[in-house]
Amino acid sequence: MGYTHYWRMPEPIDAETFKKIAKDFSLIATACSDILAGWDGTGSPKITDNEINFNGIEDMSHENMLMRINDPDHDFSFCKTAMKPYDVAVTSLLIIVKHYLKDGITVTSDGDIQDWADGKSLCQNTLGYGKDFLLDNGM
Repeated sequence: MGYTHYWRMPEPIDAETFKKIAKDFSLIATACSDILAGWDGTGSPKITDNEINFNGIEDMSHENMLMRINDPDHDFSFCKTAMKPYDVAVTSLLIIVKHYLKDGITVTSDGDIQDWADGKSLCQNTLGYGKDFLLDNGM
């Protein structure tokens, strides 16, 4: 088990929306550059118009956060962070996706909304939205 965030999307993210998500997340990634790495805990996060893939740095990594355009696994995905420092980037990305997809994504978590405070604050301060984000599981 472990501390995990979950999301469900009935439809994959379209290309135009994914570009907006990637653009916003690139600002978050810049703000979190000291805690983010590539999918395996080394190198740099991958942020393109087709894919976002990152993890924490080395021993502060856990499971990578992966989101892709037209992802065949869009209907149910999750990322187990074990509350390591990169969790703030994972929650921020999910807040960004929720901002753009609205009811087109359901976001739940093993944590409650207080555990998302840093991600909400980072999004609000960096992007101008996020403070009103709520989990779909009522927590």
